[in-house]
Amino acid sequence: MKKTIYNFDQKTGELVFESQADESPLEPGVALIPAYATDIKPPKAGAHEAAVFVDAKWHKKPDWRGVVLFSTTDGSSVVLSELDKTPDGVGATEWPRPSASHIWKNGAWALDETKFSAQLAASKVDALTRVREMRRLVFNTLAGLQSEALTNGDMGAAQSIAVIQGKLRGLPDVDLSECQTVDEVNATFSAAWQTIVASAAPGLISAFAGVDL
Repeated sequence: MKKTIYNFDQKTGELVFESQADESPLEPGVALIPAYATDIKPPKAGAHEAAVFVDAKWHKKPDWRGVVLFSTTDGSSVVLSELDKTPDGVGATEWPRPSASHIWKNGAWALDETKFSAQLAASKVDALTRVREMRRLVFNTLAGLQSEALTNGDMGAAQSIAVIQGKLRGLPDVDLSECQTVDEVNATFSAAWQTIVASAAPGLISAFAGVDL
């Protein structure tokens, strides 16, 4: 005697595995169906679905457990841990938020032009401020090295540092006018910082190796 039975979870009712039923030792030909099992064949579950046995019959329920989702409010990650929960039901989506300037609108991420413009303008102000701070850092570092050289009577080193300082003064301020995204602003800032550091003599570049951009 062969009879397939379908075992389901005691708490959730979801299909766990199928197996062959044992035959009753008292009634030959009669299959023993244990608790939390049924001989009713479950439906085939699709993507993000689970077969669940409830009220003596199978149902297909949403199953998004373990799938990384993204909040439609702020784009933060959301992970569901329960059956029968859907992204829509918890204000989430499968699609990551493209940028902080995007908002969830009509079932999709859409660029908020006002927010985008404000964030771009703020990033430019921040980048200009950081470039000027970095330039001051380089000048102050060079001034310290020059003072040390003068104290040691190393006029050659002091004069070399003075030349480098002159090059730094001649560097134009960073131009962010053509930047259309925050990423472009950050890339331009990084390039400007590298230009400032590269203008120093090779032996002095190590002085700025640990600077946090």
